[in-house]
Amino acid sequence: PFPVKGAADATADLRGALNPLSVAASGTVNGSDLALDQFIAHSLSFKWDLDNERVKLTDVKAGLYDGEISGTAVVPIRATATGDVNLRLDNVDVQGLAKSLPAVPVRLQGRATGTVKATLPAAGPDGERPATAKIDLTAKGLRVQNIPTDNLHADVDYKAGEAEYHLKGDSLGGRFTLDGKIPFRDEKKAPMPAAPKEAPEASSGRFHFEKIRLSRLWDALGLGASLGQVKGRADIDLPFRLVGAERTPEGRSEE
Repeated sequence: PFPVKGAADATADLRGALNPLSVAASGTVNGSDLALDQFIAHSLSFKWDLDNERVKLTDVKAGLYDGEISGTAVVPIRATATGDVNLRLDNVDVQGLAKSLPAVPVRLQGRATGTVKATLPAAGPDGERPATAKIDLTAKGLRVQNIPTDNLHADVDYKAGEAEYHLKGDSLGGRFTLDGKIPFRDEKKAPMPAAPKEAPEASSGRFHFEKIRLSRLWDALGLGASLGQVKGRADIDLPFRLVGAERTPEGRSEE
């Protein structure tokens, strides 16, 4: 569960039976200016259908970060039930979206289109559901760490408390790839009182440029005045870690 804030109108049609006992309901929801956990939706509407095991959401439409999200979702309400999420993102502002996601390792600017798919298995003995998710995004004219990119394709896989991301595209007259992992530690499982507080686990990754034009790199980094005379093409490999509570980048380049 996650907190929801805002205003919404809802309709409901209840149905049920006493023998055997069963309850079902359906209806619609229309809301605006909603806060769904850390996400801000300017508009949200969907149809819902409830039975004894799950809630099915269909015709989902949301105005999110100047774009639109549409699709379906199945939310389990019994421990033995399963669920899934299938969403499409259209022309979403990735800078606003990234600010709502924890530990995004790079600064993004631009708009993207793609899909989000997730599965929610039955709950384990501890009541937790080890969800898995996959995000597939494409974009044109996106900026990564203020470096212009084109024909960007991004894959993000989430499983067992860790997200693994892979980005690739055209940049600075050449190609680039960005790969890495982000651990998500379960904050609800606090350490024993006598144990020292552990530092957050570091995220790691690798930024690789292939056959890029150095003149374009200097311009993107605002170093044209001082390094403009250094020209040509280069391959640059930049392994990095994001350490500490603030996820401070740490690394060095290898040409």
